[in-house]
This record gives sequence, C-alpha cells and structure tokens, in this order.
Amino acid sequence: MAVENFNTLRGSQEACAGKKLLNHLEDALESTGNDITSTISTLDHSPSAGLPAAARVDTIVTEPDRPDLAHPPWMLWGITVPYHGDMSTSAVPRLTGDAVLIPVKAFDRAKLRLASALTPLERRRLAKEMAERVVRSAAKLTVAVVCDDEEVAAWASGLGAVVLWEPGRGLNGAVQFGFEHLRSQGVATVAVVASDLPLADDIGWVTRFRGITLVPDRREDGTNVISVPPGVAFRFSYGPQSFMRHKSEALRANAALRVVHDSPLAWDVDVPDDLGVLTR
Repeated sequence: MAVENFNTLRGSQEACAGKKLLNHLEDALESTGNDITSTISTLDHSPSAGLPAAARVDTIVTEPDRPDLAHPPWMLWGITVPYHGDMSTSAVPRLTGDAVLIPVKAFDRAKLRLASALTPLERRRLAKEMAERVVRSAAKLTVAVVCDDEEVAAWASGLGAVVLWEPGRGLNGAVQFGFEHLRSQGVATVAVVASDLPLADDIGWVTRFRGITLVPDRREDGTNVISVPPGVAFRFSYGPQSFMRHKSEALRANAALRVVHDSPLAWDVDVPDDLGVLTR
C-alpha cells in the first residue's frame, strides 16, 4: 500500500509539473512575434563565440584559422518557402547563409513516454509548443523542419520555416537527408536542433563558431544540438549514448570541436522526471 501511495503521489507531482511546463510555454509563445526574421553575423574561431553567460565549454580540438569559412558579404539569412501542399524538395529555393534543421515527429505520436504524467491531449500540446519555441528561438537563421506528417508540415510553413518532406527514413535518415539537402541548396553551417527544448532562447550563437559545436543533454547521453560548418562531412547517429558517437564523429572529421554544457539547450523532455524543469 505504501508503494502504491508513493507512486500515486509521484504521478500527481509529475502531472502538476507537466501542467506548469505547458503554462510556461504558452506564456512564452504569446510574448513572441509571429514571423521569422533575418539578420547577419559572422563566424568566430573563439570557442566562447556567442555563448550564453552560464554555459561551460570544453574545447576538444583546435585548428588554424580557415578563411574559406568566413561568410561572403552577399550571404543572407531568413529565406523560406511557404507550404502549399507540395511536399517535394524541388519546391525549396536555393538558400545561403546558415540554417537550423529541426526534425519534428507527428504531434499525436510524440512524447509517448510521458503517458504516466500527461493525457494524450497534453502530450500533443507540449510537443507542439516546445517545437514552436525552438523554431522561434532560431529566428535569426533560416529554419528548416524535416518531417513526414502533413499537419506538422502545414504548422511549420505557417511559422515561416522551410519544409523538407522525408517519410520513411527514421530520425537518422531524415536528419542526414535534411543536412545534405540544405548543403546542396547553398547553406553554409547547418545546426541540427532537437524539437523538445522548453528552455530554448536564442539558438543563433551555435553557428558562430568555425568548427563543430555539440550540446549534449544534461545527462550527457543524447545530443540536443549539432552544428557543422561548411566543408565538413558528418554522419548523424541518434539514439542512446549518441553524444559519445557524435563526439567521435566530430574528431574523425578533423575539425575544430567545442562541447557546450549547462546551456538551456541541454534540457530536453523525454520522461516524466524531465517535467520538473520549472521547479528546480
């Protein structure tokens, strides 16, 4: 009976934390604008380039300055394509500058591991609102959403994002496709960012480093952000312990590498315990 009561109490606490997180996200989204805007910046070889004040950086590898990685003056950010039902990549215009690539799962199928704390409707709302926060946090860059769900495609287009339709590949296949496709369309640095980051704020800093930037989750198991500069090949390998695999891949690429800890981007939401982000 004691165990049953404890589990009931824990479930109630997790549900309360989930509702607080939903309310926080709704308030944050209401305070932002509706349009994705554009700006211009430059790459920096300093590992601390653009970092949030509280972030901790590990510089794993350094390399000489590479003039070929500097932005030409004609590179602009913020070019997007509206979604009008054409889900072929031929609809995507040629892009320049840097981009954020966000893989987004169908909202109805997202966050199933939160079932003990949130109802299906609450899980759907949470997934959508976290994804919207990430999109808006990347507003200084071109934003691309790779997906295989028509509702997600229409939602992403409504926020001004480029829609990359790629069904049947799974997470790694979809991300690899999106990364290569953006590169082929003229994008310079590509940052792959998870869609479930409730504390995401300004993501633009991740592309301002000349090398690869990795932001692991707070458990240093998954990889919430991977930013890859132009001219560097990268193979994505998400799943359990992906951070170690991605760090090994970055070292194999022989590029400068920085690993950023303690950033708001390190907190993702996968299991009920993660819902306490606003109460800790």
